[in-house]
Amino acid sequence: TDKIGRYLEQDWTPQQIKAAYEPALQQFMSERKKYLIYGDADGIKIVVNGVNIYFDSPPYIDEHDRTMVPLRAIAEALGAEVGWNNDTRVVTIRKGERVSHFTIDSNTAFYGDEQVVMDTCPLIRNDRTMLPVRYAAESLGAKVDWEQSTQTVIIETGL
Repeated sequence: TDKIGRYLEQDWTPQQIKAAYEPALQQFMSERKKYLIYGDADGIKIVVNGVNIYFDSPPYIDEHDRTMVPLRAIAEALGAEVGWNNDTRVVTIRKGERVSHFTIDSNTAFYGDEQVVMDTCPLIRNDRTMLPVRYAAESLGAKVDWEQSTQTVIIETGL
């Protein structure tokens, strides 16, 4: 920051300052990738109540433009418990009195007794149950927003 102050005193434009720092910044970003625990920061980000959520399998956008996330990680971030029935391939998300059921490879879900038809299906990918984040969060009463410029899903539970 000291150098930036000196550049500003010399009447450098922000673009000139950026150009002066760009090579060092790129080198730093390349070097730091070696030390990242959760992978590169690029890609889709999920924020729950202001906290970044990290996944062992990255979120992605499917062919229906839905953001798919590993179910257990997002459910736990929302304070919910997850159940799995291997025979029926049904995932259950429970938070207090709210119970939702999602079936693998089916676009029909149940929020309590209410049947909901989704425009995409939960699936298993890389040994993870991937679920559309909006349906999972909204089934628990959370508000979901998408910030296109940063590729960030913002979830608020009202806590």
